[in-house]
Amino acid sequence: MKMNRWINLFIIFCAVSALLVVPASSHAAHLDVSQSIEVKGSFDQSNPIPGAIVEIYLIDGQGNEELHIQDNLDNNGLYYFEPVPGYEEYRVKIFDDWGHQSEAVINVGSGSSQLYSSSGDSKATKIVAGLGYMLGLAGLGMLISARRIKQQK
Repeated sequence: MKMNRWINLFIIFCAVSALLVVPASSHAAHLDVSQSIEVKGSFDQSNPIPGAIVEIYLIDGQGNEELHIQDNLDNNGLYYFEPVPGYEEYRVKIFDDWGHQSEAVINVGSGSSQLYSSSGDSKATKIVAGLGYMLGLAGLGMLISARRIKQQK
């Protein structure tokens, strides 16, 4: 009877934990580029990626790319660079050691930017990942419970 109470408490704990978990994108990063060629790297709108690596490629008229700058974002997840005369297009890529990454192609001549996130997860993917996380916790709880029951016999 005592074991059932612990199992029930564990199930309630897992359910409450699942409701309180902050949504996150697995291995994704967001990249904002403004017209002043300010690059902002963040996990979401309020969590910058300090120290992430930023690579800036020059794109010529034929579409050829050349690495221009490789540096790190500052503590606020920001990086600034000056446009190179004769180049209007740049590819900006940010990534960190944990696999979060994003890139954008910007055209300073037209004032446009095309943002690409290399692994931005859809809402369905996040739901499935969350369910998998909860099932994993439930499986761990069942394993611990089964071992305790086996030890009592």
